Amino acid sequence: MYKICRTEQSSQRQRALEMGLLQLMLRKNYEDISVSDLCDHLQIPRKAFYRYFTSKDGALYALIDHTLASFFQMPVPDVKSRGNAVGDCGRGFGSVLSFLV
Repeated sequence: MYKICRTEQSSQRQRALEMGLLQLMLRKNYEDISVSDLCDHLQIPRKAFYRYFTSKDGALYALIDHTLASFFQMPVPDVKSRGNAVGDCGRGFGSVLSFLV
């Protein structure tokens, strides 16, 4: 699992760890990434990672939760001016899901 941050600074650090995991996932399979790999990539001690997450899976869950939360906070496009808003929304959500597969 992951820590619910109470300060903006903690939230930013946690998001940086999540983004570091995402960067590594673009280069190699999730199963092949270790906490040490992530910490080496971000040049931080393992202790810093465990301040926010209990495991690599916890970091992935946080990444998914925060990505989906951001997605659902996006403004809804005006259907008349945008054309196919449902299609646009589906494509956007599909790109989020592509990181999870």
